Amino acid sequence: MTLLLMMDFFERYELSPEDDLKPGIFETENRIKKRINALVAIIKNIEKNQTKPTMAMLQAVFENVETKQNYLLKKVLSS
Repeated sequence: MTLLLMMDFFERYELSPEDDLKPGIFETENRIKKRINALVAIIKNIEKNQTKPTMAMLQAVFENVETKQNYLLKKVLSS
């Protein structure tokens, strides 16, 4: 399984273990940096459009539940 993952990595990023990386090391580095930057952009987009709004909705729900529980608790204790 590990060998398949390694082969997939080389194919996905268009790298070859037989390539002479010295003359093209900067090109390879730039390609990898572009891929990493694209990944960071995807993660930021997910965080901005999915994670934060979902977290805000969940917090609002729990705040409402806590407020109602506190109200009910005070009402029971005062009677």
